[in-house]
Amino acid sequence: MPFLGLLPAAGRARQSNRQAPGPGTSPSQASAAPGGGGPDVKALFDSASTLIGQSRFREAAALLQQAEVKAPNAAAIHHYLGYALWKQDQWSAARQEFQKARALDPANPFTLYFLARIAQSKGEAAEAIHNYEGVARLGSPIYDTSQRLGQLYLDHGDLAQAREQIEAALKQTPWDGSLYYQLGKIDQRSGHAASAREEFASAERLKNVSQESVQSLLALDKALADGDGAGAESAQAAILQQAAHDPEILQSMGVLLGRAGLYEQARQALDRSVSLDPASFEGQYNLGLTLLRLHQDDAAEASLLAALKLQPGSVEANRALGVLYVGENRTEDAIARLRAVNRAAPADARVLGLLGQQYLQGHFVPDAIATLEQAVKLAPDKPDIRFLLVEAYDAAHDYDAGLKAAQDSLRLFPDSGRAAFEVAQEMSASGRYDDARPYAELATRKDPERVEAWNLLGGLESKSGRYDAALAAFQQARRLDASNVVADRGIADGLIRLKRYDEALADLQQSLTTHAQDAGLYFNLMQAYVRTGQREQAAKAAATYQQLHAAETAQADAEKPRPYTDPPKTSPSDP
Repeated sequence: MPFLGLLPAAGRARQSNRQAPGPGTSPSQASAAPGGGGPDVKALFDSASTLIGQSRFREAAALLQQAEVKAPNAAAIHHYLGYALWKQDQWSAARQEFQKARALDPANPFTLYFLARIAQSKGEAAEAIHNYEGVARLGSPIYDTSQRLGQLYLDHGDLAQAREQIEAALKQTPWDGSLYYQLGKIDQRSGHAASAREEFASAERLKNVSQESVQSLLALDKALADGDGAGAESAQAAILQQAAHDPEILQSMGVLLGRAGLYEQARQALDRSVSLDPASFEGQYNLGLTLLRLHQDDAAEASLLAALKLQPGSVEANRALGVLYVGENRTEDAIARLRAVNRAAPADARVLGLLGQQYLQGHFVPDAIATLEQAVKLAPDKPDIRFLLVEAYDAAHDYDAGLKAAQDSLRLFPDSGRAAFEVAQEMSASGRYDDARPYAELATRKDPERVEAWNLLGGLESKSGRYDAALAAFQQARRLDASNVVADRGIADGLIRLKRYDEALADLQQSLTTHAQDAGLYFNLMQAYVRTGQREQAAKAAATYQQLHAAETAQADAEKPRPYTDPPKTSPSDP
């Protein structure tokens, strides 16, 4: 499946429980501590780190302040000093140190996490949200980032974002009953009373789960993170022995196995969980995701639709179904689901990009343009979204707008063969063939594997009467893609223009074995027969061309750009 990572990848660093966090580390931080301060600074830093491990924060802070004087540009010293001060509730002083650390090492998510914690403690919700979101953008989940961010969104009434974050937290610690309680509060405020009751019941059941089962889940999480296959098998066996009839524990086991990429084992655990509690949204949803990973699309769709019946407004379930439908080329179904996601999370550029792509594929060109323009504003550094916007302008025959968007892309991504191709394509579409050729040549140099660039270059060479060069370009395109019908047409046309009629006939006969319904090839075949005096065969080819061309014209009329209209709703799970 393209585009969306439905389950977290295996092997990510993570915090498995909700214990109070340590200071954290990062590669840049680890290398920065001793830095240019010499052995004295390293000794002070190492001693302070040991004291922090012993919860002797006041003493650690004193040593780190000495180290800070000797090495003021060491990000790790500022970070650890900030942590030691934070643990003493000296928030303002801690914030200053974390801000210094962040300026020196902006890629360290741990520093940003503690800045978020301080902002949250001071009641600065907007700043806390901004920083927690920054942590999420920097990489793996840290501590309870998703849970805290979800609570902040809930406090501010952004229920869709709150649910998305709490569900992300559940992927980290699926046995944490407090997360189900938060989901219940979200459902309660959303007016989904039945779902809220289910979440509160799950929270209560998990509160009463034996610590033995939780410890087995923790052991499984650690074994999977460490790549300890034997330990993981042992933990799974213990869980099945302790909680074979507990749907929440089985679901937690399935989520952990899925996160580690063990999808078949995850499916077995989730199947059992759903059989015990078919009215569990989380069970149906996680089973659906796992079945997607196993490419069991029909079963995945059934589970995800069951999840949506339980929670019709679920962003995650609609997103997963949208991705499934994209993979199956069910364009209008995909659009309906992605529109539901966009309504709930309108600032998600990835979803907008995929929705724009689906609008374009369904020939809903005005909607594609509006959606992709919005996506470009949200994610100006994403070339694929920009290229889709160029395609949308092209489909609307707005070549001036398409050329400007293509030129913007080439300016931003000067090494991109695709960007150079898009400039050439838009220039060619507006009749500027001589201007287009250098950009087509640039595209073939930057990206010599790009078939459409060779096709375009061949067409431009042919329009300028350089038939040998055109033939060479089309032949290169066919070497890259033997089933490329555009190259087949270009080769046939080039051979005919070069008066190599017998070669053209032989090549066309071969091409028609693969593309028997292509009108353009029959037009070339008719020309070759005319040139060789084979009038009867030329007439037959002309008749076939007329028939196929009429069908292609009718198809093109059916695919003319049109606005999207919502289909009628037929079930409660419809978005």
